[in-house]
Amino acid sequence: MKAFRALVVAAGLLASSGVSYAQISAVAPGINRVRLTFSGVVTNDVTDTIMIRQPQTGALVPYTGPRPDYPYKKGDALTISFTADVPNRNFTGPAGSFTGQSSVDGIFRFDLRPRVAGQSAPFGVVDRTEVNAGPITASPNAAGPSIQGLTIIYDANADSYSLDVAAGGWRAGNFSTPFYQFDQATNSLSSRSGCVEVSQLDCSLNSLQFRGDATSASYGETGTANPGIPIVNGRTDTPIGFLSGLLFAGSFNLPIFGNTGSTSVPEPGMTLLFAGGVAALVRRRRKAKVA
Repeated sequence: MKAFRALVVAAGLLASSGVSYAQISAVAPGINRVRLTFSGVVTNDVTDTIMIRQPQTGALVPYTGPRPDYPYKKGDALTISFTADVPNRNFTGPAGSFTGQSSVDGIFRFDLRPRVAGQSAPFGVVDRTEVNAGPITASPNAAGPSIQGLTIIYDANADSYSLDVAAGGWRAGNFSTPFYQFDQATNSLSSRSGCVEVSQLDCSLNSLQFRGDATSASYGETGTANPGIPIVNGRTDTPIGFLSGLLFAGSFNLPIFGNTGSTSVPEPGMTLLFAGGVAALVRRRRKAKVA
């Protein structure tokens, strides 16, 4: 009950958060910390497509058994956040100590990237990514986050920030989430956690990632021809099929660079969808516990 109330209160605060939603705060003289968040709403049911590889032919065929109950449903809300430090006017101005890239027009670009051992560059480094709801968590076999395709733009003339998304989109990992094992004898799927193994010591396929652009994202397996939620052989734990990847419609909390009239405040419709989606996810979990 306390967890449910906390989420409802958090959703209410989000709905009235206004400009503070961008979460830009000073952490040191001349340095701001930006919390970049993609807020999305699930637009598909991952069980719409379930494929199983046949042991005799190796062909993928549609699964015909009972459909599993995946923890994320259409209409559920989810946010993924990255936090990075960037300079402000006091750092890049004539009296500041900025010694990085120079800018004739006052526009500075800072690519978001994971921290690399031995590199001391302070700006644009992401130490971790956070997912707000449900069982998506950092992958236990990953050394740290993986992120590419997102750049924070600092306009020193206006002392403001915006976001540039690469032409090929953005990616963020490494995550794990419940997947499924297939029992050929009963033609059924059951939920699993832990690693999807290629070998006894290899859990690399349990590193799932988000991929997206400015207004949409997907979530699923990496490094395969069929990115989605993995299905494994119940006896060997090796991949044997997949469910559809999770799809989202949404937006970032910073304006997109070059878009006129953009704003860092989420539209009321998206805010209400987020609050309603979180509440719906919690209600389903409470019912599952009672059952």
